[in-house]
Amino acid sequence: MILTTPEVQGIDLFIPPVYDLLGSVLLLVTFVLLVWASMSFFKESKHLNVTQSLVWFLLILFVPVLGPIGWLLVGRKVGNPNAVEDSNPQ
Repeated sequence: MILTTPEVQGIDLFIPPVYDLLGSVLLLVTFVLLVWASMSFFKESKHLNVTQSLVWFLLILFVPVLGPIGWLLVGRKVGNPNAVEDSNPQ
């Protein structure tokens, strides 16, 4: 008895390989974002108070994509006196 993938009229009933590849890529991107945001957080969060640090760390850790992106785009600038504002270049 040979175990094979069940097929109905040539259609694979299991997840097609493209979805498996796409899921793997999305998982890898999510992991890279998490690592990048975590490293940035531990390097640049010294200007935040304890409450802000805790909130940002929990967002990065428990909100898979939006937390790290939020930190990388907004969080690094919050309360940072050295943040450069380019909104009014002269």
